[in-house]
Parts: sequence; C-alpha cells; structure tokens
Amino acid sequence: MKKQKVLLLALAALTTFPASMPLISQSAMAVEQAEQTLQVEKLALGATLNSQQAQQTIQLLGANQVTPENTIYVDGVMIDRYLNIGSDASTDVYSSVYIKPQAPGTGIKVQIVTPENITAVSATTYQNAAITAGAQNALLKIGSFLPVTGEGALTGLYALLESQGVEVKQHDMQTAQKEISVVNNVRTETGLTDAQVNVIIAEIKKEVAAQVQNNGQVNSTEIVNTVVNNVINNTNIEGDGNVVDNSVATDVEISNQTKQELEQYANDFAQTDAAANEDTVQQLDASIEDKKWDNILAQLEPKMTIDEIKAVETPDFSDTEKYHEILPALYNRFKQAVDQGIRVDDIYAHTFIIEAIQPELTVETKAELDNFRELLYQYTASFEGDLKAAAENEGFEFQPIKDLWMAKLQEAENLESSDASLAEIIQLIANATGFAPQVYTYTDIEQDDKVISLSVAEDSSTKITTVARFEYDLETGVISEVDPVSMEAVPLNQDTYDFNAVYGVNVENNYIANKIPVDYRIPGYTPVESTEEETTLEEIVEEPVDSVETQTPAEEPTEELLEEEAPSEESVDETVPTEETESVDPV
Repeated sequence: MKKQKVLLLALAALTTFPASMPLISQSAMAVEQAEQTLQVEKLALGATLNSQQAQQTIQLLGANQVTPENTIYVDGVMIDRYLNIGSDASTDVYSSVYIKPQAPGTGIKVQIVTPENITAVSATTYQNAAITAGAQNALLKIGSFLPVTGEGALTGLYALLESQGVEVKQHDMQTAQKEISVVNNVRTETGLTDAQVNVIIAEIKKEVAAQVQNNGQVNSTEIVNTVVNNVINNTNIEGDGNVVDNSVATDVEISNQTKQELEQYANDFAQTDAAANEDTVQQLDASIEDKKWDNILAQLEPKMTIDEIKAVETPDFSDTEKYHEILPALYNRFKQAVDQGIRVDDIYAHTFIIEAIQPELTVETKAELDNFRELLYQYTASFEGDLKAAAENEGFEFQPIKDLWMAKLQEAENLESSDASLAEIIQLIANATGFAPQVYTYTDIEQDDKVISLSVAEDSSTKITTVARFEYDLETGVISEVDPVSMEAVPLNQDTYDFNAVYGVNVENNYIANKIPVDYRIPGYTPVESTEEETTLEEIVEEPVDSVETQTPAEEPTEELLEEEAPSEESVDETVPTEETESVDPV
C-alpha cells in the first residue's frame, strides 16, 4: 500500500510581521509596525480534520467564539509555500492553534493543551521562535489529537499573517525554524534543561538586538561565549549589549561545533526585523518565564519572624487590568491565619488552583502570586524549630519546609511526564476540591474497572494525615467523594473549588482539560477476566462486537495505523526542522 505523507503540525501564530529592509535602516520601520497588534481572535485548523474532528479541536482549544472569517485551514500546499519541504495536496494536516490577543507588554504566552502529543518542542521554545518571527503580545493554544514532534510549529503563524495581508519575510521564517533545531541540539549535547537552553537563546537574542540597535555591528563570538558561560553558571545578564563574563567554571561543556552553530544563529537573528525592533527585549523578558516558582523557592531561606510577617502590608492591587481580584482576598485570609497561628497549606494550594483554572492570568498577577507564596513560605518556616523538636521526640528524621515543598513540586512535575492521564485525573479533582498536587499527596490509588479511587493526604514533618478520598469515573468524568463512614461515593456538585464561599471572590474555571482515554489503566492494574466456566449468555452475545471494532473509519486513522504507514518524524533533516513523516530533500 502506498504510504501517505502525514504532516502533524502544531500550529503557532501571532501579530503583524515587518517588511524586509536593510539591517541599518530597519529600526524605524520595526518600531512603526510594532504598534500594529492583533485585534481579534484567530484560529488555524488542519485541513485534514473532518467536521467532527474540527469541532472537537475547537472545543479543546476553547475557540468556540472565533468567527468563520477569522478561521483558516492549513493544507500541504500552503505549508510547502512557506517551508518548501515537498508537501502537497495529499499531505495530511491535523493540528491546530487558537490565538488570542493580549495587553501590550504581555509577550508571547504558549499553552500546549495536549502535552502528551507534543513530544519534541516545549512551550518555551515556541515562545522564543515566535518572537524571532516578529510575534508580539498574544496567547497561543496549541493542540494535536495525534502524537507530533512539534517542529513545524510556526507554519500557522505565517498563514495567519498572510491572511491579514502581511508580507512574510523568508529569512525571518528560516531563522525561526532553525532556532528549534538549535535548541534541541544544545539540549542533547549538554544535558542542560529545556529552560536553561531557552534562556541561552533568549539572552543571545537580547544581546544581539542591543548591539544591532546601538551600532549595527554584532560580535557573535563574544556574545555566545559570554551568554553560554553566564547562563550555565546562573549569572544575571543585563541584555544591554555590553557583555561581561563574570561566571564561575562548571563541568558543563559545549563543543566548539555547537558554539559555532549558536554563533551562526546569532548572525542570522541579527538580520531579522525582530533584532531591529526596540520592543524585542521587553517581549523576551515578558515571554520567557525562567523564574518559575520552584526556582524561586530553591533560593529562599527562612529569615522572617512572626512579627515581621504581621507587619507586611497588602500591596496595592487596585489596577484590575493588571491584578486579579483574588489577590487581596488571599492576603486577607492569610493575615487571619497568622493571627490565629494556624497552618496555611490550603491557601498555598489554592494559589496553584488559581493558576490552573485561570491560564490567562496577567504577568503581574502571576508575579504577585509568587511573591505571596514567598510570604507563605516564611510563615510556615517560622515553625521549623517546633516541628524539628516534635520530629525528634517521635523518632522521625526532620525535613526542612523548603525540602518538603520542593519535593512536592517535583512529584507533581514527574507525574505529568510519566503518566499524563493520571496527572490529569488528579488535576481535575484538585480543581474541584482545592487539593493541589503541588501541596497535597495523592495516595492509595486503586482501580475497579472504569472507576479510579484515591486518597488525599496532608504532609507534615512528623506524619501524613488522610483528609479525603475521591473517585473518578473514566466513562462519565464524574468526581465523587467517598463518605468515610458509609463508604458511599457521593458525586460532587461542582467542578470548581468554591472560592467565593472561602474568599468572597469568584474565580472562573477556564481550565483547558486534556483528554483521558476511557480505557486508561493505572500502573499495575489488570482487569479481572472471566474464565470459560464463568462464561454467560450475555458474554456470548457480546462476542460479535469485535468484528465491528475493526472497522475504523477512514477519516479517523488510529495512532497505531499511522505509525505503521508513516516513518518517524525524527528522520527529517535537522537543518530545516519539519514534521513531515516521509524523508524530504534538504532545503
């Protein structure tokens, strides 16, 4: 059978793109076109999707409100026009992107709504590459219902820009595409984290942009050597073009060949309109969130007394365009807890639920949530002396608060990587109950056919206390709480924690849920199978169903079938990263 060409495209997109001009004279035009922003929500769908799949994808991305005139369909002919990879009308395109404009200064925010299906490109890499292509101030929601590496992620950007009558510059497109392979190469060679590599790319771009805008001359060798050393050794870089190497040697090494690749990338970026745009540095700072909460927590030390904590005043959150109204409510409840001398695990957990169900929080609100968590940490750590004494009296090894909190964050992250379906079930329960997995322990996980049950426990330095047990039905999606006395499962009457009842503020649930397979099994679970002696008339009647299940609709190919018919995406030439599943000639 003739193999199909299958292009699994995680589409990314954004605002206006500057026209081509010589390097030295780009700045004025770049500044003028930077003022053009995307004013309406846009949607790009894979042209291969049938009507049912397209509607499911729209719901998955939360894009029901996007009008038909603001929706485009990306096919193989369109892709070849931008990427020149040999795709044509027979190329299948499945993945899609929803683009929502954001306030000036927000930067590029990326949400991969199906992380289990985007296997090679991170959200941070999408951010970096989109900015290289000239994108500004937008939220991108990317989804694919089939596994995809994600290396063709900018095609949707180019298509949507063209739909607005914007000329797409070939060099900037190629530089953005090349950036994805550069990130993967550096990460593979060095063992650095994705976040570290993307900080290297972002800082290189900031330094290049500063030098281009100052005098038009770029010293790529100096920039690359200095940025690489400083990022590896956690040294701050000012992004002003005046690079100073004040790093300390480590065991991480980057080969000369990879440094040359980074230098070539720096030179390529210097020729883009983004390098000449004075807003680029700000967009990079706003977009690349290298200071995540776990990184902040790792640097904290207990230093505040209870009196000092009580003296902290609630910040001014009156600007409601920047700050969510839940922020002052969080502070008020925290101050009540401090006055009563009680634990604040629940408040700490609620900060993560807020982030989960409000994925479009402003940069300012996210930063203030981290500041608030710092205060929660200082308060909780102030009890370490008493907790250590209690642990020693009961014969337990004492663990500092920071170690406990860091371990919980790591557990939650590890589960997302190792078992996305179980992580999704836990997150849905957390959204409904307030028991965030970054704070509480989910344990005693069991499965009975389509029902998964688990307990939620509260950790301390001396014990683990079970606080509730829940059930999740894979077929219906219903969450139930198990009554500890009758052991009866009672369905919850809401899918969102009631912030209004606790804080007096409504927090809308805009959580982007990932699909959980109805046949999902927890690790180690084996369904009980009937023996021949136990065969019933009902089972005999059900046997012919097998013949029906083999008739998979042609327009909805299974993941297993696609793997048999199309070679791996990894076979694509790395110099022009694409998601073409057949080998193509280099371009």
